[in-house]
Amino acid sequence: MKRRNISKILIIVLVAALVLCGCGKSSDSGSSSDKFSIGTATPKPTENESVPLDPTKAPAEVTSEPSSEPTSEPTSEPTSVPTDTPIPTRTIDPNAKPFTISFVGDVLMSYGLCNNYAKGGILGVVSQKVLDKMTSADFMVANHEYCCTDIDKSNAVTYQTYIEHATTDKEHIFAELGIDVAGFANNHGYDYGPQGFLDTLDILTKYNIPYVGAGRNSEESNKPVIIEKYGIKIAIFAANGVITHKDWISGPDKPGMNSLWDLPQYDSYAKTIENIKKASEECDLVIGMPHFGDEMHYDMNAVQKQYAHAWIDAGCDIIIGSHPHVLQGMEYYKDGVIFYSLGNFLFEGHRRETCIVTITYDPQKLSYDISVMPCLAHSYRTDDVSDNSVFDLMNKHSINAKIQPDGTLVRTD
Repeated sequence: MKRRNISKILIIVLVAALVLCGCGKSSDSGSSSDKFSIGTATPKPTENESVPLDPTKAPAEVTSEPSSEPTSEPTSEPTSVPTDTPIPTRTIDPNAKPFTISFVGDVLMSYGLCNNYAKGGILGVVSQKVLDKMTSADFMVANHEYCCTDIDKSNAVTYQTYIEHATTDKEHIFAELGIDVAGFANNHGYDYGPQGFLDTLDILTKYNIPYVGAGRNSEESNKPVIIEKYGIKIAIFAANGVITHKDWISGPDKPGMNSLWDLPQYDSYAKTIENIKKASEECDLVIGMPHFGDEMHYDMNAVQKQYAHAWIDAGCDIIIGSHPHVLQGMEYYKDGVIFYSLGNFLFEGHRRETCIVTITYDPQKLSYDISVMPCLAHSYRTDDVSDNSVFDLMNKHSINAKIQPDGTLVRTD
């Protein structure tokens, strides 16, 4: 009786084992994609992107640098994926909507502008439509072309033809314009010397406005500002190509600006190219803000083209230039687009055509469109315009790009 029971038990165990083996075989014949979640939001996902966005938290965030190291390029297509190594995935909020990053050109808190503000508030400085456009952007970026400090004017450098400066009690106007990121790689950041430069970084920090293209050392000035929304990362770089004194250039332990130029005794250019390449692997969009070109020239020069093309070759998608103080044209180069100069936005009292460039990024399609709002700077204020004169000017000086009457940018070649 005992042996029969044992025999029965052995038979039962054997049958169970066969059944289990059959189940295992069936599972092996299934697709390996059932075991892994493979994200397609970016070509090179990183581990920290595997956590879905918490819809209860604020969607927008600004950081100073990419949050992870770039992944290495595989030498060949993988033939299999180890079952114990999950593939990092990126989750885009299914409710994510298109969002905007807008850019304007040169901004200066000049005496005339501050006088207009004293008389009429922020609408004494810009029209309601311009203000609405700036403050409604998810991210607003401007070229901060002045130093902001309260130190005595005896600290002003003597080698500059024009000194662009404002006291710190005027910086709130810059913030009231809705500006979220300040480009500070330009030829007026050092107008009050090293202390004035550092004071400007401090006042921007006080107003929670990240600066780009400048820093307390070369590591900071070479790096981009990263803006993030709905899990989409956008890197913004800046560099100064109008350097009359080498002491403006940042060093390992020296405050200053990121240099656009490839100078043998500095590594700014090489570091920027390296960081652009890194950002192009980690971010969804890379934007560059070079300060370059000839003042009061509507046509871009050969050097502008050379460096704008080099940044796109390194991984930039869009270039937004400044310095000429007038509008210049646009160019599509490979898969990138270049606005060589947005001109004066709020600078002096001169009459200048200008504009607001808006990038609308669609997280669901992982693509963007560009539109332009025409404006006119005059009498220390900026207004919107309804005719096509601004577009006509920009189109006249463009290479293979055109702004249509509705403000959308199209390629013409």
